[in-house]
Amino acid sequence: MTRLFASLYLLIILGIFIINWGSETLWQHFNQQKSPSDSFLAEQLVSIIPSLSPTKEQLIKIQQTTNIAIKEIPLDDIAWLPEQKKQLDIGQTVVIYSQTDQMLMYVKSLVNNSVYQIMPMIESPINQPMYLIGKYLILTLSYLLLAVVIAIWTRPVWRDLMQLSTMAEQINNNQFSGHKPIVSRSPISPIAKTINHMAIHIQRLINEQKQLIDAVSHELRTPLSRLRFSIALVNDLDEQKTRAINQDISEIEYLVDEMLSYSRIEHIAQEQKKSPVNISELLTNQVEKLQRGNNLIKLNLRIEPAVYLICYGELLERASQNLITNAIRYAKQQVLISIKLSENNLLIIIEDDGCGIPSEQRAQLFNPFTRIDKSRNKQQGGYGLGLAIVKKSIDWHHGQCLIEQSPLGGASFTCIIPISE
Repeated sequence: MTRLFASLYLLIILGIFIINWGSETLWQHFNQQKSPSDSFLAEQLVSIIPSLSPTKEQLIKIQQTTNIAIKEIPLDDIAWLPEQKKQLDIGQTVVIYSQTDQMLMYVKSLVNNSVYQIMPMIESPINQPMYLIGKYLILTLSYLLLAVVIAIWTRPVWRDLMQLSTMAEQINNNQFSGHKPIVSRSPISPIAKTINHMAIHIQRLINEQKQLIDAVSHELRTPLSRLRFSIALVNDLDEQKTRAINQDISEIEYLVDEMLSYSRIEHIAQEQKKSPVNISELLTNQVEKLQRGNNLIKLNLRIEPAVYLICYGELLERASQNLITNAIRYAKQQVLISIKLSENNLLIIIEDDGCGIPSEQRAQLFNPFTRIDKSRNKQQGGYGLGLAIVKKSIDWHHGQCLIEQSPLGGASFTCIIPISE
């Protein structure tokens, strides 16, 4: 950081110095073009005009002849310094420079209480515009040159920042597979190395998590299968105990399946690419399939005939299935599934007429293994992974999930998915 600040500071200081030096050189160049004969003639006029006391017409004639401006001004019209007033009273010339560095010579008249103002170096009408044009041209070119130098200085930093942005995007999409190293002299080299190490660490953790879940799932399935087979061979167990044991085994198998589904989301998003999916057809198929296995709850659709979205179709299908299944589980009579388009977002809304969800408990509902209360426990179905899968699937689409109160009386789940993603 210190090196970055020092180099930019020195660059700006050097640029300002060059600009000031160029402007000063320009001023001196144009001042050298003033005629020295004009200065000599002005000095001669200063010595003779006070004694001549010319009239206004004579002053105009002298100005036209010599190209030197001469004006007669009342002495009291100018706020003189005491030293200047003393010089004028004894007949000496007072020299004053205007705001534009124009030399003005003043000498007191010998016959009345007035002074003559003599401008000895009048520039020709061509020189003044040329001076201004040259001045602003040099300033413009100097600042452009400074901009070019700063652009050259910032180009490597900008290139490294773009590379850093690409790394961050790859990490966000879980597609990081190494990068071209940023040179050590780059100001952001420490940041790039830190992000690179972080990405490798995250990737290793994800792989270890996946391997752990796969291994645990495999190791659980094997003894569960043996246990179910052993129970089938036991003859002295009554039907009620056998049913209870099989139910417990089914619950563990369901938990294993949910854990695998949750961990498989990362793999699906990495292996597949987004493609156009007919969301209307996807939800229609979901409703038809779930309605066949359920005659108590009515599933109502409120969607347009053909709404397409570029997305991960498998992830969105699993998310919608979990939401509809969850709504059926807690609905009393009906579930409403609808699609809305809002600006650049697609909204998938699942509503039920159940007991609803308290507002203070909605924030934790998408966390894995979270169950709200006794009415929403594994006896009624689920281990708290269904909505976590929904949340993770929508996150891969850079969207968000909201829980609100439904007009039907129950809960309303809204998945907001950006269309442009």
